Amino acid sequence: MLEYNGQITQVASPPTPLWCLPLLFLLAALACAALGPRIRRAGLGRGLAERLRLGRSGVVLLGIGASLLGSALAAVNLSALLGQDSARKSFHDVAWNLVRVGSLDVDLAFAMDRLGGAVSMLVALAVGALHVVAARRGAAGDSSAGAGGGTTPKAPARSEGASPSLTAALCLLAGGAVTVALADNLVVMVLGSEMLAAATALVILLWRAGASGAEAEDAPARAEGLSRASGRAFLAHHAGDAVILLGAATLFWGLGGRWTSDGRYLSDYRARFVAVHAGGGSGGTIYGAPEGEPDEPDAKRDGRRRTSLDQLRVRAGARGYLSFTGHPGAQVYLGIADRAQLAAAPEPFAVAPFLRKEISVGAHSVILVPGGGATVSGDGFEVAAIDRISVEPGEDIVLTMVGPTLSFREIADQLGLKDENGSAFLRKDLAGKKGWGGVQLVGLSCLLFMLGAALKSLQSGLAGWSSTRGTPMAAWVGAIAAAYAGVVLVLRLEPVFALGPVGSGAAALALLGLPFMGFALSRALLRKAEAVKPVEGGAS
Repeated sequence: MLEYNGQITQVASPPTPLWCLPLLFLLAALACAALGPRIRRAGLGRGLAERLRLGRSGVVLLGIGASLLGSALAAVNLSALLGQDSARKSFHDVAWNLVRVGSLDVDLAFAMDRLGGAVSMLVALAVGALHVVAARRGAAGDSSAGAGGGTTPKAPARSEGASPSLTAALCLLAGGAVTVALADNLVVMVLGSEMLAAATALVILLWRAGASGAEAEDAPARAEGLSRASGRAFLAHHAGDAVILLGAATLFWGLGGRWTSDGRYLSDYRARFVAVHAGGGSGGTIYGAPEGEPDEPDAKRDGRRRTSLDQLRVRAGARGYLSFTGHPGAQVYLGIADRAQLAAAPEPFAVAPFLRKEISVGAHSVILVPGGGATVSGDGFEVAAIDRISVEPGEDIVLTMVGPTLSFREIADQLGLKDENGSAFLRKDLAGKKGWGGVQLVGLSCLLFMLGAALKSLQSGLAGWSSTRGTPMAAWVGAIAAAYAGVVLVLRLEPVFALGPVGSGAAALALLGLPFMGFALSRALLRKAEAVKPVEGGAS
């Protein structure tokens, strides 16, 4: 059996479930949308909101409370992550399995590294600040509208602050952004991106609707322009999602096989799971007493034998660690000789996912039964076997997936695997694969990811056509949200982009600047169009 090693991302269990963070914001959004009008009519939280100058509605307090609680949860997990040793630098959490068909295994899974933890905490705090700004802006707008002008004085209006709909949209925005930051695979990231896009559109619509009602005589024309721009942004965003999914499919099949010149797909027929020596251990393997040199004195030879026996006694009680976080629900068996013995339904050693479960040192055979209709090898077998792994005292052994996957962590892990000769064989294999027309497969996949992310970033420029005068905060929120998902996607796929023509750093910088450039261009064209209108009116 081949021995593998490499920089495996060992994971640990988070202090609080990672799925609680996006769920918190989703529940807050539902509560604000469903119960917001009742809270406003009942006057709940009105006194505190007025003291904080947030208007007369207590709904905004629900959004601010969700943001503060979310930032606290992110801070707790991030501080615990920073306290981990350098080897275990990620938290991993699985809510439930979404799809398991053939080689495709997609879970509603979340992972937090240092970047994801910091981004989650900053997102929660930033959205909390947006709640405050929206509430105070709404209160000031209502007051100025109530003061009125003209010959007929108006009674002062009640300063309600931010509407329940806007508060709910901001909570949904936080939920989508946190989901993108903590997504463990491409499917969960696309789901979070959809939430983020819907929330961004709602925030822009509701934010600008309030400004239109307060200030402009041409509000109907602006509303019509906003509707057209939102439609264009919607099409651009979903076109980007389609291209990203096409890139994901290309990468998925490229990890498991190759296309021939006549268009046929051939599987690599590679082992689906391998055992990786991820660190720790005593650095040596002792399977018996060493033989002394022929000319050694008997006393010296006897002393060496006694030392070896002492080492064997220590090894008899020593333990290593076995981890497996792929295929939730998969059963792992040790010491099973054949499938006939497996048919007797023995007790499994563990059920995935599990982390650092103690295992005796020495040699072991491993059987994995993923179940749920999954096939774990190119020949369609539903049982994977690892003939032999040798465990040293204190050593971490990680069972990791090789081949088609949509998990960012599993992609990075298998591209970093090295065989007994120190060669990153999977990385070299993927870099040498060709797609249709002889195009480098990984380059094609990176191009599709970049194109999809760029299309999603265009929505901020398209929405900028309907911007009001000045630089509305909602437009900047839209630009940041448009760039955010694409940048995170590129950073998560850094090992793949490292094999392509453009590195992840350059791609991330390009995606970060694209929406702001589009927004600035659209604003300049809008000002030019508005400047032409008075001239045309005067000429007529």
